[in-house]
Amino acid sequence: MEHPNADLVRRAFAAFESGDLATIRALFAADIVWRVGGHGPASGETVGLDAVLANFQQIMTWTAGDYAAHPVDFLGSDRHAVALTRARASRPDGRTLDVAQAVVFEVAGGRLVSCQHMAYDEAAWDAFFE
Repeated sequence: MEHPNADLVRRAFAAFESGDLATIRALFAADIVWRVGGHGPASGETVGLDAVLANFQQIMTWTAGDYAAHPVDFLGSDRHAVALTRARASRPDGRTLDVAQAVVFEVAGGRLVSCQHMAYDEAAWDAFFE
């Protein structure tokens, strides 16, 4: 049986994939802190749901809507949830991305309150978004 926090993240990923902003707003805390490893323009810390959604939109703009995080597995505990995914994307200039990643969430009060996004190949992540 899947932990409820794993299901919470599963629903968040499904909402992102379908563009369901109402569900994303219901699952993410208004003051969520989103951290992405690396040193490129897609890396760093973003605070607040509106800023995180703007960051998501920027990634979709850079990739002409081609970015997708394909789920491999979802794990959950009482305070955390993890999505293991494969990120794939292409850019109009021909660059491509295909990296495994772990996305670790902190959960409180039934909402995602923080996130640490880690591409297994950080150099490939940075090169794609530079």
